[in-house]
Amino acid sequence: MPEGVTYIEQRSFEQMPNLQRVYLANSVQSVSSWAFYILDALQDPIYNDSLFVLMPEKYSGAYTIPSSIKVICNKAFYGCTKVTSLTIPEGVERIESLSLFFSLNSMVKTLHIPSTVNYIGPNAICSGRLETVTVAADNQHYTTWNGLVCTKDMKTLVYCPDRKYVYTTLPESIEHIAPFAFYVASNLYKLEMPNVKTIGENAFVQNNLESLTLPACLEEIGNEAFSESFDLTSVTIPASVTNIGEEVFSYSRKLNKAVINNAIIGKGQFYKATCFSAVPKTLVRPHASSQ
Repeated sequence: MPEGVTYIEQRSFEQMPNLQRVYLANSVQSVSSWAFYILDALQDPIYNDSLFVLMPEKYSGAYTIPSSIKVICNKAFYGCTKVTSLTIPEGVERIESLSLFFSLNSMVKTLHIPSTVNYIGPNAICSGRLETVTVAADNQHYTTWNGLVCTKDMKTLVYCPDRKYVYTTLPESIEHIAPFAFYVASNLYKLEMPNVKTIGENAFVQNNLESLTLPACLEEIGNEAFSESFDLTSVTIPASVTNIGEEVFSYSRKLNKAVINNAIIGKGQFYKATCFSAVPKTLVRPHASSQ
């Protein structure tokens, strides 16, 4: 790829079955999602002096990202099930959405976020065996609390490793749950979040929560926030909620009671919640008698 190219559009190099290597110009400053898509013959990682763009899915073993890299691009390690460990060097500043989405079958168990990282995108990290994420003590933007990745001010919970918790109560300082923060947290069965005001989209998608207490101060619930909550049987949405997204409890197959303390119901809230009865008494609005 010649010098002078600065941007690569989405799916520019799609399904090229014989492409083995890409030499990326250092002038490239950004790469769109899926710019390199389904390259089954790819032998080497794609990167330049500042961007790490793509790891071949079949790469096996430990890997250290080159020290010059500033950005781990969207979907860089997407679907890499055979990477056994990954070292992120000092100097990396951005970990973009889905960049470390190794998949549920991944063997990566630990990750360390260096001090230079100032941005972690939604759903940036996913590994079925991930047990521990640490953050450098001198990172000015992120920190950890009991293994959870949070913003430095401890107001936003960014990510929970899949295998970390069975039960936990979040710190009182946490006001926001980031999108996909507890994605596929299959070992999390009970959670209390006393002062949370907003829950991002897909924050708890595909979880095994059995007990859920939504705080009285909660104001907003994003799209599909609790979609596929496989073991959730009942939920109470507090009157403080003024904004609720679409399909928040969709595909929650054991959900059979919802108490809604306000007049807000989004689109498809209980879509495919197959145990949810159509009998009116199962959908209760105790403070909305005029509705």
